[in-house]
Amino acid sequence: MISKSKSSRRGQKFWLSLEVFVSWFGFSLLFVPTDGTFAAIYGAALSTLLSLMVLDGIGYFRFDPRPKKSDLFTLLITLPIPVLLSQWLLRFLLNAPLIRYREAIAVSTLVAGSTYLFQIVESQIALLLTGRWKVLTYLLPGELEELKNELESSASSKWFEVVPSVSIYQNRSVSPAMMKKVLKDNEIWVISRGAVRDLRNFPDLIRAQLEGIPVVDAREFLQEFRGRISLSNADAWTFLRGSTYKTFLVRLYFDAKAFVEPVVSVCLLLLLSPVLIAISIAVKSSSPGPVIFKQLRSGYRDKKFWLLKFRSMRTDAEQTGPQWAGKDDDRTTPVGKWLRITRLDELPQLVNVILGQISFVGPRPERPEFYEKLNEQIPQFSLRLLVRPGITGWAQVHSGYAASVEESKTKLEFDLYYIQKMSPALDFKIVIKTLGLLMGGSSGR
Repeated sequence: MISKSKSSRRGQKFWLSLEVFVSWFGFSLLFVPTDGTFAAIYGAALSTLLSLMVLDGIGYFRFDPRPKKSDLFTLLITLPIPVLLSQWLLRFLLNAPLIRYREAIAVSTLVAGSTYLFQIVESQIALLLTGRWKVLTYLLPGELEELKNELESSASSKWFEVVPSVSIYQNRSVSPAMMKKVLKDNEIWVISRGAVRDLRNFPDLIRAQLEGIPVVDAREFLQEFRGRISLSNADAWTFLRGSTYKTFLVRLYFDAKAFVEPVVSVCLLLLLSPVLIAISIAVKSSSPGPVIFKQLRSGYRDKKFWLLKFRSMRTDAEQTGPQWAGKDDDRTTPVGKWLRITRLDELPQLVNVILGQISFVGPRPERPEFYEKLNEQIPQFSLRLLVRPGITGWAQVHSGYAASVEESKTKLEFDLYYIQKMSPALDFKIVIKTLGLLMGGSSGR
């Protein structure tokens, strides 16, 4: 989450890679039935290397002062892929016997658990040995208070100590060696354009940058903690400066989505056809009305389309006009309530993906009636239409559905963060979080 110096990032990546390597190699040899042949050892090594490549590709190896539960879930989802790929490669190259899927899942689960425990132990040892990170700040009084409140309310409070900076270079009694020690001890500097204007008055900032100490903008620092952009102090400069650089591969990924996702949707519809039939029967038998509910939405560049969902409400739910869906909405049918909790009512939107109207990941498309109202009260709301909407999104996994203007503002902050940071790794993270919500039965509206 926090951008440290290159040497620190390389060190963290090395230790995480080593943890995964040791766990994979050890568990593959211990738990997969082998006879000690070359093929068995080669299979363990190949699984390890493939897992490192997959995890590196999705951006798993990063510096974070503490492990997260989402890291464990990422490991549980991604690690079975390398072991199965390696086994099929061994089968093709060396005619080695395939391990059973149950064994692949068991080994990858043990690897994920052990790696996560390694990270917890490592983070606690680091906290005991090095203490909290000092966050030196050059901020205006209101900005400093906001930063302190954000850190105190987050799970990261025990890792950071916010220190209003006093220029150590103005003290002539401080030796160069002491200056370097102070810079090394303080991990990160957070500044704002309002507080830092003439760099001639802040030589310590330039010295910190030369020493490899991160110097970051306060707004960017808070964005990474919140995972969203604050509408109250957002500006184009900060937004563009903090945006993910769209390399050729990133652009290729988003172009390929338009061709790959419809194919994947067709496969999913065929695979889930028994589930779709069962849900259709349940909806039809539980209440009168159509099985599929169509609702007009504003899509990419404000192009209107009909969003498809399994009907979860009574047919007279909007006799008085369009309404936001509320928590424990009494218009919901018994089957519809269950569909909303499990999010299975969204499955027909695979047809919308096939038609190219939405993507798997992106801001949720809004109804035109609500869009006009929200666009009047939230001037930046139209920015959501710059990217293709999605079945799930960054705002959806963090704040769920919106039922008011204020909740829509919060969702917009998450959507703008997604637009700023759009990348394959972020899409993958959203898919992982969505699967976690589905497995946890997170309630919907």
